[in-house]
Amino acid sequence: MTTARHSRCLLKSLLLVASCSLAACGGGGGGGGGGNPSPPPAPAPPPAPPPAPALGYSLSQVSASAQASLTQLPPADVTIAVTITDTAAGQFGMGGLYTQSGLGFATYLRDTPTSGTLRLAFRPPQTLQPGVYHDTVTIGFCRDQACDGQMVTNQSTVDVTYTVLDAPLPSVTFSTDTVNVTALEGDARYVEPVVLNATINNPAQFAFGSGGWTVTTNGVFSASYTALGPSTGSATITLKTPNTLAAGTYTDTIDLRMCLDLDCLHPLQVTPSRITVNFTIRNSVPGPNGYTFQLSPAVATDITWNAARDVMYLAVPSTASDHANSVVEFNPLTGTYGASVPATNAWLIEVSDDGSRLYVSDQAIPYFHRYSTAPLALDTDIDLGNHPSNPFTRYTAQNVQAAPGRPEVLAVRRYDSGRDIAIFDGITPRVDVVERPYPELSHLRWDPDGSRLFTNSAVLAVTANGVTLTSTFPENLLGRLEYSGGRLISDWGQVLDVSSGTRTDIALDGYPGVGTIDAAAGRIYFLTGSRTKIGKKQIETYDLNTLARIAIGELPQYDEFLSAKRLVRWGHDGLAAVSQQGRIILVRGPLVVP
Repeated sequence: MTTARHSRCLLKSLLLVASCSLAACGGGGGGGGGGNPSPPPAPAPPPAPPPAPALGYSLSQVSASAQASLTQLPPADVTIAVTITDTAAGQFGMGGLYTQSGLGFATYLRDTPTSGTLRLAFRPPQTLQPGVYHDTVTIGFCRDQACDGQMVTNQSTVDVTYTVLDAPLPSVTFSTDTVNVTALEGDARYVEPVVLNATINNPAQFAFGSGGWTVTTNGVFSASYTALGPSTGSATITLKTPNTLAAGTYTDTIDLRMCLDLDCLHPLQVTPSRITVNFTIRNSVPGPNGYTFQLSPAVATDITWNAARDVMYLAVPSTASDHANSVVEFNPLTGTYGASVPATNAWLIEVSDDGSRLYVSDQAIPYFHRYSTAPLALDTDIDLGNHPSNPFTRYTAQNVQAAPGRPEVLAVRRYDSGRDIAIFDGITPRVDVVERPYPELSHLRWDPDGSRLFTNSAVLAVTANGVTLTSTFPENLLGRLEYSGGRLISDWGQVLDVSSGTRTDIALDGYPGVGTIDAAAGRIYFLTGSRTKIGKKQIETYDLNTLARIAIGELPQYDEFLSAKRLVRWGHDGLAAVSQQGRIILVRGPLVVP
C-alpha cells in the first residue's frame, strides 16, 4: 500500500520571545579645516537566531496500536503526553510529520510551558480494506516559533499500528419494488412524495448512505435516501407536478446502490435492487360515481345553460383571445363556438325557462340587453331607470330572473346607492318595489307558479302592481338560491322549508362555494373547497329528497381557478363551474347523473 507523507506545524502554545538592545558609540574629532565629513557608520547586522536546544522534552510512549472491524466506529483517539524538560525550549516551536496509512490526523497542543499533548486519530475502518496499517509520527523542535514544519533537532518518533478486521456487511431491504401513483391532469399542487421504508439487516455501528442511484425522470423528479439510524432508513421519491405532464402513464426505474462508505469500497446487498415507479396522470375517475373533467380553453365572466336548445352561453370579456366582448353560443362537448352577438363588459347572463330569451347585464351601464335565442340576436335594451331619491344616479342590474313560463316578465335586483327589487313587463317597470339597503336581497328565485319571489332573507308577493314584502327569514341564506318541492337551497347547503320556516343544513365536506340542482335527477350539487388539501376544489353530490351525500369527486387545483362564481347543470350528465378569474371547469359522468 502507498503511504502519503504530510508535513505540518503542530499546534503550539504562545512562546516567550527574548530580545536585546544594542548601543553603539562614536569618537569625537577636533575641528578640522575644510575636510570632508566622515561617512555614517554601517548598520549593525541582525542578531543570529539562538541555537536549537538540546534534548528538551520526553514522550510518555513511543508506540500506539488500535483495531476495529469494518462495521464499527473508529477506535478512540490515542493521546501521548509530552513533557518539556528544558524550559528554555519555550522560545521554539514544535512541529511534526506523520504518514496516513491508517491515521486520520495527528495534532500537538502545548498545554502549559512544561507540557503538551500529542493526539492521534484513526481513519474510519469502513474507508479501508481489512488489513494492518503502519504509520510513523515524527515530532521535534523547530528553528523558531513560526515552525514551518521543518524540524531541526531532537526528533522523536511514534510507531502506530492500526488493524482493520473483516466483518459480515449489512444488507438493506426496501419495503416494495413497485410504486403506483395517480394524479389529476392540470393539478398545480405538488404530489405527496412517496416514502419507502428501509430495514438494515446486520446493522453497523453507524448510519450509512446510498452509493449514488440511477434514476430515470419521465415522471419522477428525484429520489434520495435518508439514514434514520443504524438499522432503519427511507427512500423518498419526488414526482413532477401534474400540470407539467399530459394525461398518460409515465414509467421510471430507480436502480438502488448502497455502500458502507462514501467511496463505495464496500458495496452492500440491496433488495430489491430496482424500484419501478408508474405515475399516471388522468382526466377521469372510474367507478359508479366516476367522472371526467377538463379546464376549458374558453374564457367567460358568466355562463348559463339553455336546456331547450341544448347550448351553453358565455359572457366573454375583453381580455379573451376568442370572441372578446361578446355573448356566444358554446358547445361544452366539442369545445366549439356557435353564433355570437356583441356585448361589452357583460358580466351577468340568464336564460328564460323556455329558452326563448337571454338576458345580459353590463355592470357599467344603466340597462340590460334582451336577446332572442333562435337565432341569437338583440331583441331590445331595458332601461333600469333612476333611484327616486337620487335622479342623477342610474340603476344597474345585479340579478335578473325571468318568470316561469313568461319570459317577458322579469324580476330585477337593481343597484345604485341603494338596492331594490322590481318587476318588469317587457321594458316597463311595475310600480311597487321592495327596497332594502342591505345585501340580503342579492339573489332571486321565482316560485314555480309565479306568485312569489324569494330572496336570501325574505318572501315577496308578486302582483300586477309589482312586489310587496310578506315575510322574512330568521336567518339569511347565503349565496345563490334554488327552489324545489317547497324548499329553498342555498350555495352554502342551507335548506329552508318555506312554509314551516324550518331550516336544515347539509353537512358539506368542504368549504362552501357554489351550488345548483337537477330536480328531474333528484340531485343537489356543490362545488366546495377541500378542507384537507388547500386550494383544491371538489364536487359534492347529494340526494335532493333525503339530503344524504351520494359522492365526492376531487378536482385538480388549477392556478386559473381560485374562487368559483357559479355552478351550472348542462346536458345529460354535465356540470360547469365558472370562476371569478373567468375560467370554466367542465365535469361529466355518473357523479352528476347515473
